[in-house]
Amino acid sequence: MIGPFKNNGRAWKDEPIAVYDHDFPSDARGRMAPFGIYDTQANHGFFWVGTAAETPAFAVDGIEYWWTHLGSPRYPETHELLILADCGGANGYRSRV
Repeated sequence: MIGPFKNNGRAWKDEPIAVYDHDFPSDARGRMAPFGIYDTQANHGFFWVGTAAETPAFAVDGIEYWWTHLGSPRYPETHELLILADCGGANGYRSRV
């Protein structure tokens, strides 16, 4: 969820940052769904962030965007793409997208 919610971690400030102590969806400004791609050959990560639910179509859009703008120019002779998915969320094994 997007908004001033408590997040464990440390930040050194002179004044504390005001946050909500509960994460009620009604207090959120919206939802964020991250999707990541790690290119092992280039040692480069890519994150695709949306404001909808993490769905297989969202994952496919992220992969397509990465391939069009970064992958294809970086590997112009490539004709196949191996995708390893962790089988969670948008990467579920039952999806046929």
